[in-house]
Formats: sequence, structure tokens, C-alpha cells
Amino acid sequence: MTFSIYNLTDTPIQASSARNDVSGLALHPRKATTLRLPKFHGKHVYLHNTVDGAGFDQDVKTYQVSLPGTWEKRGASWIDVKVERECPWRVYWFWPAKSMVVLSRRNMASYLSELPDTLSLASLVLPGTHDSLAFYGWPVSQCQSLSTPLSTQLLDGVRVIDVRLAAVPIVPKAGASPETLPSPQYKLIAYHGIYPQRTPFTTVLSSLHTYLTSPAGARETIVMSIKQEDFTITPPTTFSRLVREEIMNSPGGFKNTNEKGERDLGMWYLQNRVPTLGEVRGKVVLLSRFGVNGEEWEGGWEGLGIHPLHWPDSEKKGFVWHLKGMPIRTHDWYAIPSFLAIPEKSMLSTLVLKPTVPFPLDFPLAPEPSSNGGEGGSSGSAPVYGPETLNIAYLSAATFPLALPPTVAMGCGWPGWKMGFEGVNARTGRWLLEELVPELKTFSPIKSASAPKSVENGYGAVKQSPSQDKEGALLEESADEKRAARLRWLRPKMKRNESRSHLLRPTELEDGQAQAPLANPTRLRGWVLLDYYSSEKDLLPLLVEFNWRGRKSGEEGWP
Repeated sequence: MTFSIYNLTDTPIQASSARNDVSGLALHPRKATTLRLPKFHGKHVYLHNTVDGAGFDQDVKTYQVSLPGTWEKRGASWIDVKVERECPWRVYWFWPAKSMVVLSRRNMASYLSELPDTLSLASLVLPGTHDSLAFYGWPVSQCQSLSTPLSTQLLDGVRVIDVRLAAVPIVPKAGASPETLPSPQYKLIAYHGIYPQRTPFTTVLSSLHTYLTSPAGARETIVMSIKQEDFTITPPTTFSRLVREEIMNSPGGFKNTNEKGERDLGMWYLQNRVPTLGEVRGKVVLLSRFGVNGEEWEGGWEGLGIHPLHWPDSEKKGFVWHLKGMPIRTHDWYAIPSFLAIPEKSMLSTLVLKPTVPFPLDFPLAPEPSSNGGEGGSSGSAPVYGPETLNIAYLSAATFPLALPPTVAMGCGWPGWKMGFEGVNARTGRWLLEELVPELKTFSPIKSASAPKSVENGYGAVKQSPSQDKEGALLEESADEKRAARLRWLRPKMKRNESRSHLLRPTELEDGQAQAPLANPTRLRGWVLLDYYSSEKDLLPLLVEFNWRGRKSGEEGWP
């Protein structure tokens, strides 16, 4: 078995086929290593966080990586490989290229604390959830799993939440008169369309306060989008007043300006601009998709947080609105015709995350070569905006009955076995891996016209070319290796402590190591909102990783 390991960390890693052998192959940072593992060998590779020349008697930690088998191939074109709990790396397996990608493991509960204060929120990649509280009404209204309440989402790395609310009357207690009811006589609960989602808005506010005052969340920030779902019943001014009053009465709520001209904003950021990370640590940034012109709020729409004045419904090309001179590129095409449009939905929604792609999108899309050899997206008369741009991508979609939220997000069946198709989440994960490691694009179905056309599996990936040495000669297993593979059932069982490091070796034996530097990853920026994110939970760490990729000193506030 020949496969590649891409070390995307900043430190060298030793790899071997035995737990007690730290003198194996050195996986250098930002380089690819092509390895050969005989077919009769076990299904594990061991990674050691050691330095060159270290012995096993030194403080060396070893972690077992379980290579995926045929059963794991049934699902997405990539998976998060099982590693031991304390492993400092996160390992992904990319099926189309038979490759392993090693990333540093970020603390998903507090990763923003590792980033400098000078970064604008527009220059971050923030994972989010669409209809964050839509836990009921499967398969039409439900958008998130019941196993991922808001508190779990925040610990998993979600930093943009989408809250849809409706006003419901307070039911008086038996025997109570209307005069004894508190004011207002309505409360807000989560809704998706016409389906109630049961969670009171006060519970949402309490969960946010609990997280942002915890040790893990004290230096984080949450962007909360609020949208009115009952606009045909409840007047917009009444809804706006209810939101304001419930926030003010909640833990960490803001107050109106007092007689001295002072105002306590609590844990809220209400200015109508995109702040820097340092300005909003431990705070909630309000994104108000309600309130019209800001009635019922101090300062009008300038006191409603980030406040878009228009939001076209399901615009396939996307749309641009401006906030204090900053372009905000938004793609929220949800009314796809059927599940057959999932590939197109995935591609269009992710293109907005590339700052170099002209926007709104022009059709038909024409590939443009990027600096690292990838494809840029669309070309034409659409403008290209500068680095001071906020991108917002909704990866959600729903159309009854042929494109229901669970089908769009999670796909159907076993695509790896050619008995189903990948959903938007799995396709986005594959795209992110290809943007992290541009060399993987060779195996992508979205490629140049000169790429090979033969199909290998249900993901639409092309067959991997046989391994070659420097002179172009095919690298084949020796006769002894083939014979050993045929007679593996006669092979004596190795003892637990017996070294098997000779089984794991680079393909270019004469050089000692077959390593090549990697192309620079694509710079991606924006806020990404998902349905059923828990179906591909390891998609969130891939998004978060781009906060450390494509950075240059002096740009985007990076020191």
C-alpha cells in the first residue's frame, strides 16, 4: 500500500510502524512524504512527537493512528482518523488521493483566544449554524441534531449562531386576571417558519452568558443573528421591542443611557460596524435581521448592531451590501430545485469564501488559475473587492419535497460504495482539504479540462497515478514483497515489542526520504453557517484552521 502523509504542522513528526521505535521516518513541517506499507502489514501507523536523535528512553510520546478500512470508505470522501485522546494532532484521511493530512489540534472551545486582538472579525473564518435552535420538525423544519444544544455548539467551535424567533402570548394562570400579567404580555421563543422550536429566547441568552463568563469563553466572541419569523402576525416594532426588553432583562444585558450619559452595554456589542477581535472578547455581536429602521432601540439602526438594510430572498448569484464602506458579500441560495443541485449549491456557497473571486457570481462560471495553481471561480464584469471585505456563506438549503434539510446537509446512502451521494457538509470538507493541500486537487472532480477523466469511486475522484521515482520509472513491489503478501497467513505473529519499522519506508529508498514542499494553501475568509454540522463534526476544525493560513505580517491586522 502506497500513501502520502502531509504534515501541515510547524514541527517535525516521527512516523513508524512500531510503538517503541522513534527512529522511523521524519515528517518535516509543510512537506509531503510518500510511504509504502506492505499489504500484509497491520492497519496502524505510529506518530512520535520527538526531535531528531531522541531515544525511546527519553520523554517521547507516541500516538497510534488507525488507518481506515473498507467499512470506513462507505461514507464521505474524507474522514477524521481515530487517534488517541491526548494526541496533539488531528489526522484526516482523504480517500480519493489515499493521503493522510496531519494538522495541529486546536482547542475548539477557545481557539479565538489564540488569535491577536488586532484582527477584524471580517478577516476570520468563523463556523456557524443555520437555524441554530431548530431541533424539531424532522425532516422539514429541523436543521440541527438534538444532541447538539446551543451549549454544545459553542464548545464545538460554533461562533456564529442564527436565531429565528416569534412572539407567543403568555398563557395566564388559572384564575388570574389580565391585569396581573407582567408587561409585555408576549414572550419570544425559537421558531423555524411556522414550526415552534420550544426554546425560549431567555434560555438562549442565559446559555450565551454562561459560556462567555466561563474560563473557556472569556476571550471568545459570539455573533448572533436574530430574524423575525412571524412578521405576518406580529408588527415589526412590537417584535423589536420584545427583543430589546428580553435582552435588557437577561444576565449580561445592556442598559439605556443614564442621566450622567453613561451606558452599561454588559456583554453586548451594538455598534453598526464590523469590530476587531480585541473589541468584542467576551461579548455578543448582534447581527439584526429585524427592526427595520431601528425603532424601539436607542440610537436607531446605529444601535442595532450589524444591521443589513436589504436581504434578497434566495439569490443564486449572491448579493453585496455595504456597511460603513465595507463590502459584505453574502450567499444565501436556499431554494435549490432538488437534491441534484447539491454539487452546484456546494460550489457556489464556498466560492464566496475566496476573496479573489469576483462577486456577485457570473454565470456560466469560468475557471481562473490562482497563484497556487487552483481555480479561481467566476470571471466577467463582477467586481473584485479588497481585503477589507466580510464574506457570509450559508451552506443550508431546503425545498419540499426533493431537497429536505437532512438530505442536503448529510447526503444519502454510501457514496464511497457508489450507492448514494455526498451532502453539502461532506463536499465542503473535501473542498477545504483541497484548499489546505492544493496537491490534492489533482484528484478532485472539479478540475481543469486536461485532468484525467477515469472515475475510481463514488466521489467522482480520478484514479491515483502509480508512484514513480525521479526518473519516471514505476515503483512496484518487489517479488519478495508480493510473495510475502500471498503467504501472509503463514507469517508468524510479531511480538508486542518487536520493531516493525522496516515495513514503513519512503518510496525513494536511495534518497532516504521522498519529501516535497507543499504549495501555499488558499486564503479563505468568512462566516460559514451549516445545517446538521454534527454529521461532519470534524468539518469545524478544518474551517478554524484557515484562521492561521494565508497570513502575512502587516496584512489584515496580523502582527
